[in-house]
Amino acid sequence: MSVSHKWATGKYANAICDYCGVRTKYRELRGTTIKGQATGLLACSTCWDPDHEQNFLPDYVTVDAQALRNARPDTGKAASRKLYPNNNWLIPPFPPAAARRLEFRDEEEST
Repeated sequence: MSVSHKWATGKYANAICDYCGVRTKYRELRGTTIKGQATGLLACSTCWDPDHEQNFLPDYVTVDAQALRNARPDTGKAASRKLYPNNNWLIPPFPPAAARRLEFRDEEEST
């Protein structure tokens, strides 16, 4: 006695991909999911993509701390601009020509 199935197997059937509209074999269509939930759309083998792991990040990552516990504020502009050790790249802070130009500009502004 054979068992009757509710649906046909679709061994010879063709179907249309919901994404690209190309006719393919019915058995080659696969269901798509977004964040693990079925969308009800069927995709051919070229359109189908597995659900990416980054879609599930809110489920796993709960804390992304960005603040420091004992932060130290900036003590001043001059202290934060100083290189340690001095002359790290052996370049003087201002070339002589640039220093002269800066002085000249100051004289123009004062008159």
